[in-house]
Amino acid sequence: MTRRAPSPATADDVLRYVAGYLEARDGVSPSYADICDALGFSSKAQVDPRLAEIEASGRIFRMKRHRRAMAITAPVTIPRAPDGAPLYFVRIP
Repeated sequence: MTRRAPSPATADDVLRYVAGYLEARDGVSPSYADICDALGFSSKAQVDPRLAEIEASGRIFRMKRHRRAMAITAPVTIPRAPDGAPLYFVRIP
């Protein structure tokens, strides 16, 4: 039986992950490495185009030349655990 690789994470997947991470970590943004590891990207270079897409749509704001400086500017539905804690990443079909 061959195992199929998961499909690449979309910009919406990245946005949900960032929003959940920000909430769970009291406003600290995830690093590119955090996003890469959590969403299964093969390199950090795959993260920036998705963040740029989200920023262009006005859903996040990134401070240039500052590491881990992102803010959510639009409402995001974050999946939650039964205890109400944000789930960092759950792919929503």
